[in-house]
Amino acid sequence: MISERDVRIASARQYMDILSRACRKGWRYSRASIEHGFMRHLEELKAVLAGEGYTIAPDKLAPSLVAITRGLAGDRSGCSGAYWLDEEY
Repeated sequence: MISERDVRIASARQYMDILSRACRKGWRYSRASIEHGFMRHLEELKAVLAGEGYTIAPDKLAPSLVAITRGLAGDRSGCSGAYWLDEEY
């Protein structure tokens, strides 16, 4: 059993890594595309975990398996912040 919160954290970390790699290649996306991509990635991760036999439970029913750490060394390429395209262009 894994909590919904832990799945969201794992998905966010994986998606952040995908976006950082894209940024280093010079690719930029609109904020709406990033938000849609995050939700799609989350749903795909849930499907993979369910296919592997995991049960995704509401946070109150499953213990947290992920320790959130703050202050980790960030991406030094300049791609760690908000970098989406300006919507007005």
